Amino acid sequence: MFKELVHLKLSNIKGGQQFYSLLAECWIVLKWSLLKLVAVAGEGVFGLSATTENTIIRIGNIIFKRHYPNSLYKDYNAYVTEMAADLSTYQKLLPKELWLTDCTILDLGSGLGQYSNLLKETGARRVVSLEYQYEKVCFSAAHYGQTVFCATNASAEAIPYKEKTFDAIFSHTVFEHLSDVKAALFEASRVLKETGYILLSYNFIHHRGGHHLFPYIHFPWAPWIINETALCRYWSSRLEKDQAEGKMFFYKKGSRIVSLKERGEISLNMLNYDEFEGMLEVVGLKIHRRISSETIGNIFPSLLKIRQLKFYLSGTIYYLLRKV
Repeated sequence: MFKELVHLKLSNIKGGQQFYSLLAECWIVLKWSLLKLVAVAGEGVFGLSATTENTIIRIGNIIFKRHYPNSLYKDYNAYVTEMAADLSTYQKLLPKELWLTDCTILDLGSGLGQYSNLLKETGARRVVSLEYQYEKVCFSAAHYGQTVFCATNASAEAIPYKEKTFDAIFSHTVFEHLSDVKAALFEASRVLKETGYILLSYNFIHHRGGHHLFPYIHFPWAPWIINETALCRYWSSRLEKDQAEGKMFFYKKGSRIVSLKERGEISLNMLNYDEFEGMLEVVGLKIHRRISSETIGNIFPSLLKIRQLKFYLSGTIYYLLRKV
């Protein structure tokens, strides 16, 4: 009887959390719809000009709360300090007894090394931290020390390790930035042991923050409010101003972008989830489990069958992959 009461109580708490999460999501969609109407009306009345576009961006930033403060992007050290790595969603993909304890892991696209460090702390025997941007490799090696993990400067499309080297591969929101996703997946499969598995997350442009233009543009689904050129121009001008004042050196000095598809700090390949998952099959990888980050899509999975809604209601997708 006691166990039944506890189970009922936990179910009620979970149900209540889902209800309030759903209300919060509906409020976000309502505000976004209002912003979209303002954008359409503004462009209709004042015409499509840089002044109109910048005004709409500012209004969007007022309506929606900022999640990432400027201080986060002061430099690499500030980013590591303020942006905590979190493995909780990945840990839901694997039973506790199969977690990465005592494994040799490749952290593919390791950035500043936060996740490599966390993987080591949670029991990995050895972590190889592979990152394309040389400055980030140097930072992670100095910040954490090569005794914690092996920091390697290399490309995901040409991994400098022998076949079947790693027990597991971890990759946090990296593949949406790669220009040759299929080559990177082939390489990941090549260096993975037959019994190994891959934990990765994919964060497509349809994700509410998938434009990667924080902190200057923080309203959701921005490319469906303002055109890409205007968003990039606004971001670049704000960054230029802040860097002139000695701020925002997470980005290289003088960084400017005209497209979200550029190589560099902001580089998106624009592949949707279906296209990405199709490539998994080609390289011989099978999805064993996937978790979506979006509340509405999780509560109402039937909505994900509607193609027009599928990508918007999926958010970041976390995958557990094995070799076929």
